[in-house]
Amino acid sequence: GGSARNGANALQYSSNGGRNQKWVAVRSGSSYRLVSALSQSMVLDVAGWSTKDGANVDVWTSNGGANQQWKFANAVSGKPMTVWYRPDSSWKKTELYYRTFVGGESLSSVAMEKACGGWYKAVVPDSKGGKVRLAFTDGSEWDTGGMRYYATGDSAAVAGGQVIADVTPNCVATTKQ
Repeated sequence: GGSARNGANALQYSSNGGRNQKWVAVRSGSSYRLVSALSQSMVLDVAGWSTKDGANVDVWTSNGGANQQWKFANAVSGKPMTVWYRPDSSWKKTELYYRTFVGGESLSSVAMEKACGGWYKAVVPDSKGGKVRLAFTDGSEWDTGGMRYYATGDSAAVAGGQVIADVTPNCVATTKQ
């Protein structure tokens, strides 16, 4: 049933309502200490001050160390974004290049498919719920909006040098409620 001794492992376990599974987040500057309900002097601690992936997390007497400071982040990976783009009529194909900024920068590209009314469509498979920079090419010309095409949300429409978030072109029939 849990331990309030230095070095006791913090394990993921099914909820049973025990005090050993209860923690209090106490603000400490721009981060938090996670204090054990078993003892107010014990906090979650990254063992050995490690900064490596997979490092052990244990319980330790609070000492204010950086290895005992925690930040909360939205867990929104896997969030797709539909991108609509209306290029110059001379473009015969369109490719979307996009960069995500959540969890480190990531640059990818995807071919866009013709949709309707001169619009092309592509899906950014994982916007990570954050800001995405967009650029478009037909293979020889680029439209980057002067590196100013940024979008957030579930969808974005880009035309005439403007980005509008969370819209669908009016030529597309939707059942969005």
